[in-house]
Amino acid sequence: MDKTIIYILGATAGWLLVQVADSVEWTLNYVVGEIILISWLPAIISMAVALMGWIVTIIFSIPVIKIAWKNLRSK
Repeated sequence: MDKTIIYILGATAGWLLVQVADSVEWTLNYVVGEIILISWLPAIISMAVALMGWIVTIIFSIPVIKIAWKNLRSK
């Protein structure tokens, strides 16, 4: 049962990364300002954070779904 909690926390952390990606982009746009040479950098970093969040969410959600499916089928 303790591994299930770890999987759920991992999936939640991935979901939070996806949610935070927009705030990261907004903050970096504010910090970078009008520097034209690196104006694309906040968008790239935001996409990387969101992609990492999606990957973490999927990796940790699959075991949770398998455990839930196994428990539902056994009853």
